[in-house]
Amino acid sequence: MASVGVEAPLPNRSRDEPIDWAELARADVAVPETTEDVERLAREIGHHKRDFWIVVITARRTQVTPSVSPTAVREIVGPKVPIIHLRSLLATHLQTLLPKKLQVYGGALRVYRPGVYDDPFANPLLYDPTGEYGEEILDWLGRIFTPTRARPPHLSPEQQILVLEHDLEQTKRTRKRETKILRRRYAQALLALDRSSRRPPFPWRRRPAPRIEAELRTLIEEQWASYLPTDDRKKHPLRGYTVTSRFLADVQRGVGDVPLDEIARVCALVLCRLDVRATGLATGALRPAPGKPQLTRGEGSKAWWCRLTRDGQDRAPCLVWWRNADGTAELVACGRLQEASL
Repeated sequence: MASVGVEAPLPNRSRDEPIDWAELARADVAVPETTEDVERLAREIGHHKRDFWIVVITARRTQVTPSVSPTAVREIVGPKVPIIHLRSLLATHLQTLLPKKLQVYGGALRVYRPGVYDDPFANPLLYDPTGEYGEEILDWLGRIFTPTRARPPHLSPEQQILVLEHDLEQTKRTRKRETKILRRRYAQALLALDRSSRRPPFPWRRRPAPRIEAELRTLIEEQWASYLPTDDRKKHPLRGYTVTSRFLADVQRGVGDVPLDEIARVCALVLCRLDVRATGLATGALRPAPGKPQLTRGEGSKAWWCRLTRDGQDRAPCLVWWRNADGTAELVACGRLQEASL
């Protein structure tokens, strides 16, 4: 037996027929001739940065002709995948250069995937124990190289516009759902901090101001600054206001399940005396009963209401406030219109 590293004599023809070099050339199949060629092949297979497939085909025992049609293999794997045909002695030499169970011989085919080196199951061995290597082997190879994701169909410009509009609507619905979840988490976290901050460490110390009031005032200012352009902010400045304990309790209770930042936005619109009807929100004077005059206090303050959402106008919760004669406001309550009694 020849020692490893020494080129052994190779048979140049099988028992029945000579090797078909013309078909190998048409299929662009490489045929190593020396052990050095096989060693270069082993280094390519084992390179950790290899980003391409390698297909090795072999001949049946005592033969030199590939067990499968090289042209059929090329049609399956495509023009960019290297195909290597190893004859028996060189296939045995390759076995000594690769990890265990990565050998290929006796007419079998082996597919070496990119980025995979020492896993035999990830590098499929296509072996036919009957030695026939017919259509079943080619079908097996075809399943390996069949894309798991279909190629995008060719669309006309009008169809592409429809697809983009559908994707945009789906993205908007997803973002709306995610924003709603984030709003709820923010409100829950804020309410939890507010409850903890309202417990004085010592009973004789002064009770601190509710955390939610400070956060709500910050949100109202941010909503006013972000909703109105600079010129409109000069025309509609954010006027002074106070909040009642009833209003803070309603916000904490989450009446109507309205997000905290949406409540702040409506508060900012009414405090800067912007016409909220232009934004799709219903508003009006608060009356004790239909047909009665608007509620008014002795110093001239008048009661008003405004829907907090545009969805479900009849059942949407409302913001109720006093508009004082000096231009300031008092946020009174936040709830159903029939529940928002003063």
